Amino acid sequence: MSQCTFLPLLKSQELNGSRVEVKSALIKAPQSISVAAGVQGVLERLLVQEGDDVQIDSILAKVRSDDAENQVKRAKLSLEIATLKANRKVDLLFAKKSADVANQELARTLKANEIAPDTYPANEVDRYKLLAEKADLEVERATVDEQMNALSRDLMAFELEKAARFLDRHSIRSPSDALVVDVLRNVGEWVEPSDPVVEIISTRTLRIEGLIDSELARRVSRGMKAEVRFHKEDRQFQNAKLVFVSPTENPVNNQVKLHLELDNLQNLFRPGMSVQVILIVP
Repeated sequence: MSQCTFLPLLKSQELNGSRVEVKSALIKAPQSISVAAGVQGVLERLLVQEGDDVQIDSILAKVRSDDAENQVKRAKLSLEIATLKANRKVDLLFAKKSADVANQELARTLKANEIAPDTYPANEVDRYKLLAEKADLEVERATVDEQMNALSRDLMAFELEKAARFLDRHSIRSPSDALVVDVLRNVGEWVEPSDPVVEIISTRTLRIEGLIDSELARRVSRGMKAEVRFHKEDRQFQNAKLVFVSPTENPVNNQVKLHLELDNLQNLFRPGMSVQVILIVP
């Protein structure tokens, strides 16, 4: 596509009652974003340079992460140990088996005394009762231990997730699809949390600023569609949306400022371009 040579319009005009042309429509540079470090440490790698297009969540730079990586390894091992303990059922099974045996012995003792009184003396019966109660309590303890092991496993899983998040914070990521305009730090420098490292601007969505005569401003409102062209004679156009109509009027020229939002997914438009904008008035 040839370079845009369209000059800004001199005034807003009303076209056939439903289309309003905007004066001095100019694409503005979006606000830049300074992407900061999330942790303190030595800047180990820079993965971008000025002019690079980056996608959302792509890694721009990395802070040295040896300690964080070791924390993740330690958390993984702790989780494996906790998982083995949580999956071990032998203590509970043995406690239940012991309780069954103890209760069966007590039942046989009581049955024998029913058939032939004093087969087992009272102190012997009490001993069997104590053994049965102890075995039942061992089942309860083994059950609680199993529950605690499961909770310990869940806690270790949380600690692993926490360590992984901390490790990920050593990677400085782009918050949006954008263009790198400046690299503010060098490899080997010490950075603190919130220190800016890379400056980016998003060119996927651009803002158009323009003016409209006050008598026509009463007819436009937020959300209206607009057509954006490189030149007045162009048949093809890009859709835009009106997002702001200034509540104030310039008393010198009786004009009102407008802002429009333009999707620029194909990177056809650049900040600084003059374009023709026609508002579609319902």
